[in-house]
Amino acid sequence: MGAAHALGLTGTKYGCGVAACGACTVQINGESVRSCQVALSDVEGEVTTIEGLGTPGDMAILQKAWVSHQVA
Repeated sequence: MGAAHALGLTGTKYGCGVAACGACTVQINGESVRSCQVALSDVEGEVTTIEGLGTPGDMAILQKAWVSHQVA
């Protein structure tokens, strides 16, 4: 089991590894980035995964779109 899964962060996925698919997209200081292309040592500031965008009772627009399109 990976560290993200152990923390309950199961939304962001490893995909292609070359920043083409977007499965690993997170926000760093409010800017969307493909995390597979950013070294952790280069990150300064706040990292937000899809789980951090809203709450189960008040989902963010992106979360609602993922649900409606049945994104894995």
